[in-house]
Amino acid sequence: MSIKKQAMSIFGYPIWISEETYNFNDKELDYIKSLPTKMNGGGGGNRISLDDYLFKNTEMSNIKNFCQKQIDKYFYELMNVEDQIKIYPTQAWANYNSKNEKHHSHKHANSIVSGVLYVQTNGVKIHFERGDELWPLQLRYKSFDYFNSESWWVNSITGKILLFPSKLAHNVEENESDLQRISIAINTFVTGYIGNNLDKTGLNL
Repeated sequence: MSIKKQAMSIFGYPIWISEETYNFNDKELDYIKSLPTKMNGGGGGNRISLDDYLFKNTEMSNIKNFCQKQIDKYFYELMNVEDQIKIYPTQAWANYNSKNEKHHSHKHANSIVSGVLYVQTNGVKIHFERGDELWPLQLRYKSFDYFNSESWWVNSITGKILLFPSKLAHNVEENESDLQRISIAINTFVTGYIGNNLDKTGLNL
C-alpha cells in the first residue's frame, strides 16, 4: 500500500501512522519509565519528562533513528517536499498519563511536523480539532467523515508513530485504565533554502 493511500486527510490536514513498528527493548523501556518528571502545566493531571531534548541521549539513539526515518517518509514521500530542504527533530519529551489523567488541548509552536511515538498504550485515543468552521452555517450531516467533522479521534498503537502538521490542535482523552499511557512527543524544523526569489520569500535556514 502506498503512503498516500495509507494517510488520512483530517480536515484537509495530512495525518499519517507509520507502517513500521518500533520494538522497544527492556533497557529502553526502563530508561523512559525512570525519567524524572514534572506536572504538565496545561492541565489534565498528566506528567511530562523534565528533559525535553531526549534525542540527545545515547539511550534514545535507535528510537531517534526510527523516528527520523518515519518523519522523512512523511515529509518527502507523502508531502513531496524537495530533498534539498532537510527536516530534523528538535525537541522530544516523554508524556505519562496514569489512570484518570488526560492531556489538554494544544498546538506545537515553532515546529513544522509534530509526532507521537507510542511507548505503552492501551488504546487511549488522540483527539484532533478542526479549529475553525467549515461553513458559515450549522448544517446537519447524514454521517461524519474526515471532511465534515469538527473533531476526529485516532487510536494509539504501541510502537507506531503518528505524524501531523504542528499547527493542528489536539488533546488526549482520559485514561480509564490502570495501565499508564506513555508516549514520546516530537517537534521538528527545517534547514536549507525555502521559498523563492520570484515571490520575495527566499530564506536560508
